[in-house]
Amino acid sequence: GLFAYSNLSVVFFYFFFFGMATVSFCFFVAALFSRAKTAVIFGLVLYVAGWLVFYPLNKPGVPQGAQNLASIHPVIALALGSTAIADYEDAGIGLRWTNLADSPAFGSALFLLFFDVFFWGFLAWYTDQVVQNEYGSARPWHFMVSEWCFGWACRKKATAFDNSDTKNVPLLNPGDSFANGHGDDDGEDGAD
Repeated sequence: GLFAYSNLSVVFFYFFFFGMATVSFCFFVAALFSRAKTAVIFGLVLYVAGWLVFYPLNKPGVPQGAQNLASIHPVIALALGSTAIADYEDAGIGLRWTNLADSPAFGSALFLLFFDVFFWGFLAWYTDQVVQNEYGSARPWHFMVSEWCFGWACRKKATAFDNSDTKNVPLLNPGDSFANGHGDDDGEDGAD
């Protein structure tokens, strides 16, 4: 077979993470454009550009950090990991879970493919929210901060700790129930 010496579960997760990272990358590219034809053309150009960037990175003397930074693109991570798999297969050793730490190139490629799934997925979701499309309105670029800090979460905290409110809202003690709406089930106010 093609991977005669490598553990098939290592190879499976490697290609699984690559597939998931590629789908997330494609969702990101699709979120940038409102027309499908434009997104397909631009996406293919970006995808092929990944292969073109790989060749200068695959030379001896290129720092591992530069390869890791470029591996944010799923194709580059796939190509660098495939080079490591080929080296181990040629040596008759193969990649296994036990010797994964011996190959920093493959280990980082596998981790970065896993990272890419969430990185490109988050960017796809964010871009889909802030880029205007034909079916809705776009949110402001800072919507996550405004909704998280100035939206529901901060208002709830401010309401719970605001003493200037004229209403006196009774707080429940631990163990109280909501059966009668006033605290304990027996009608008492919960004080001992």
